[in-house]
Amino acid sequence: MRRVLSWLPAVLLVPAAMAGAVAVSAPDDPTAAMRVLHPLDLGTTWVYDVTDHGKPSGTRTRQIVGQAGVGDGSLDAVALRSVYTDYPGTGRSESTAYLGLDGDRLLQHGVYSRHEYQAIEPPAPAYELPAEAGHTWAYDGAVGDTRLRIDVRLEAIEDVEVSGRTFHGCAHFRSEFLFTLDGRTSPETYEEWTCPGYGPVRIVDRVPAQGLELVEELVEFHGRAGNWWADRPGRLTTAVGPGSTPGSTLGFGPDRARSVPDGEVTPELAWSEERNTNVRFPPVGDDDLRVLAETDGTVSATDALGQVRWRIRLADPVVTTPALAGPVVLVADAEKDVWALDATDGTARWVRRLGDVVSASPAVGPTAAVVTTEDGAVTALDLATGAPVWSTGLGAPAYGAPALAGDRVVVVDRSGTVTGLDVTDGHVSWTRTLEGEPVSAPVLADGAALVADDAKVVYCWDLDDGGLRWEALTDHVPDSDLAAGAGSAVLRTSNDHVEAFRLADGDHAWTVPSPASHLAPVVVGEQVVGVSETGRVEVRDLATGAAVDHWSLPLPTPGSSIDADVPIGYVGHALVLGGDVEAEGQRTTFFAYPVDPAGARRGVAFAVDVRPVPSAAAAAPAFVDGTVLVAGQDHVLYASTGPRSVGALLESDGLLPGVVVAHGLAISQQGQEWQAVPVGGGAPAWTFPAADPLPGSLPAAGEDAVFLPVHGAGLAAVDAATGKARWYHPLPGDVGGTTPLVLPGGDVVYASGELARYDAATGAVRWTVPDVAAFSSATYDAGVVYVDAVRNQHPSGLAAYDAETGRRLWFHENQQTQIIAGPAAGEGVVVYPDAQGGVAAYDGRSGEELWRVQLDSRVAGTPLVRDGRVYVTETGHDEDLFQRGYQVVAHDLRTGVALGGFEPPGSSFGRSVPTTGSGPGGELLVPATSRLGTIVLVLEARP
Repeated sequence: MRRVLSWLPAVLLVPAAMAGAVAVSAPDDPTAAMRVLHPLDLGTTWVYDVTDHGKPSGTRTRQIVGQAGVGDGSLDAVALRSVYTDYPGTGRSESTAYLGLDGDRLLQHGVYSRHEYQAIEPPAPAYELPAEAGHTWAYDGAVGDTRLRIDVRLEAIEDVEVSGRTFHGCAHFRSEFLFTLDGRTSPETYEEWTCPGYGPVRIVDRVPAQGLELVEELVEFHGRAGNWWADRPGRLTTAVGPGSTPGSTLGFGPDRARSVPDGEVTPELAWSEERNTNVRFPPVGDDDLRVLAETDGTVSATDALGQVRWRIRLADPVVTTPALAGPVVLVADAEKDVWALDATDGTARWVRRLGDVVSASPAVGPTAAVVTTEDGAVTALDLATGAPVWSTGLGAPAYGAPALAGDRVVVVDRSGTVTGLDVTDGHVSWTRTLEGEPVSAPVLADGAALVADDAKVVYCWDLDDGGLRWEALTDHVPDSDLAAGAGSAVLRTSNDHVEAFRLADGDHAWTVPSPASHLAPVVVGEQVVGVSETGRVEVRDLATGAAVDHWSLPLPTPGSSIDADVPIGYVGHALVLGGDVEAEGQRTTFFAYPVDPAGARRGVAFAVDVRPVPSAAAAAPAFVDGTVLVAGQDHVLYASTGPRSVGALLESDGLLPGVVVAHGLAISQQGQEWQAVPVGGGAPAWTFPAADPLPGSLPAAGEDAVFLPVHGAGLAAVDAATGKARWYHPLPGDVGGTTPLVLPGGDVVYASGELARYDAATGAVRWTVPDVAAFSSATYDAGVVYVDAVRNQHPSGLAAYDAETGRRLWFHENQQTQIIAGPAAGEGVVVYPDAQGGVAAYDGRSGEELWRVQLDSRVAGTPLVRDGRVYVTETGHDEDLFQRGYQVVAHDLRTGVALGGFEPPGSSFGRSVPTTGSGPGGELLVPATSRLGTIVLVLEARP
């Protein structure tokens, strides 16, 4: 019972009545009324101070982080994330509740906590209409295996004072919980004051069984009702302090110069990342974090190890490139809002609604961000609070993004007027008029502002007073924004040429032809870099325009193509190029090339082969000689030899635990019998008795033998070609459910209540370690066997044993055993996933931890170690149709640095969890879903 109570009150929304003031304001629209009582707008953030018996116990932060499809498939739902920094007796506690509107009720469908989803059956009303003081109702259902009874009474509609503020017209309700698990019951009393526009502002939770008396009081709110803080100066600090370097955005900095002062670019890939949605903007960020906004409203932050630090969704589409401003990320959504998201966790620090939709990426100064909107306004927002500092109207909406340097911000509007403003107060310092219509946003460099128009003129004005420094004619109409650096200004023209001018005097430097593109070039040191519509990268000498290098962006299949229409970005000392890939199961892909190749890691891109299969995979697929083998959830073993060729090898009337390939035979189970079927099809070559099938319990293939686990009974060795028994070792205490490990030379290691090494020819035991069972496969590297050991008499965890003697070399305790997915080893490193989404890498000999990442969900299959990299697949959340957690990431084996990422198109396989497999050549076999139905993606990493 303690396990349930330790997290459930943190996420279950207690059923509550609608406040009378809300019901009156929208009597005929329960949906609108419900949203006023408890805001459901994406991004809305609450922060509470928490005490237990009057003693401070950290904070709780709640945020609407996305839309969700849960329960019976309802799509009108949201995900509400809740994080306690110090829940009594637990410490940091994080969970996600799924809430969906149903007429006059807001239902909670389930809760995800500790990497486990528990459905609430039937869905529990979190709030109901109508509202009447004295009204009562009850709920009787279950949360997972726990019976739950709730009795609710609306005590009063009243005012409540919280954190120095009086909230009016709040519903004060009292709920009595009764949890029942394994015949034991535990009561809980929960009081809440829920106020119109803000939701819960005060909560009192009493849990006698745990001796808890928690009080939560709202101290910060950001949503449609506005921004409100109690006296919390820690959250109100200036985002970018005076003298600091403003954060990155489109154009690399607020001056929009698209210039990197030093370095050079080569074809050496630093990293790649494939996203399963369309993306119109490059990521922004620095060495530690990169932030990406997608057209569906998703905003996410990823660190150098490829770990997704946070992911939220705003009202789609996100309309401009985000801007990184110190500890916050500025994002504009489709509903005229600018959000300042905390770069650490994605929670809202403030949200500000403007008069119209934001038209371009904000320009970030030391204390304010300058934003343009479609109504022609230019507004400066205080970075700490989002409050408007000043606002100025233009003659027309802005053309492109504002540019900022020092105390001057420059904007060009669509009528052709260029305006220089004082960034501190919005005072108009100067205005100038273009001869034609603008075709580029302003760029600031060397104390000057540059703009181009369709009259083929490039203008250069003094940034301080707007005095004309020079004008220059282009050979053809400019067709991109400018890039300026190292004494030159560069742009593309409509006849597919690139032109360069000297910044000092506007003299024409050179003109060269270039493949078709509408993307602005970039200046890197003494180079100019551009990318064509079809993904051809060109590097030229900045002084002469002469070609220095060229290459094509790596595509997933020979017949695929890319529309390279995402502006070039700059993140973490690398240029980022990208676009939409025309290949099954893929969308926008980014490729990063370092500007300092000497210090770069060798990244990877993925070649992709798509194999449709009739059924979703029930276990990890296998791969041999171009054939993909899949044990389907429909109890059929399939073999796919190509994109349109798939056949059935065997059928079973029960679970297929998976498949192993040995000597041209696919070995799987049919009931209580192992069957070895030719990969090309046909009658079984041999059969052998088996126990009931068990997920993850599969044979292992040696040089000429196959080792067959018989769960609960023993281990058998048979001839690989004939199935003739060689030896059988009874293990009556066998409690494992795993695959034997074949060592170099042929001996086999198996953990079944004891860990033992068996002679390949005779089955004689060479050494044993008592009290060791395994529920995932062991692995071997350089004379060491690594086992995720489950023990009764000793602590469980990752253990390293000398393969010759069985002597334990080192041990890391871990009680969160990951079933099926075990450790992987190679090149002196062992990588170890646990059941809570943690993945750690250790030095194979010493056991020293090398790096660690914390995933948001569990791993999907055993990691793959190959060629100095480890490939880790994260499962995502199968309870949510909109989940975005399913991904494959390639890490540098010794440092953990992310070298490539791939997001499969889907993993909604009902209640199953996708499990990746691997082939003998290092292929990754990734189950997914696409417009073709269920598929397996064969991924091959290419440097």
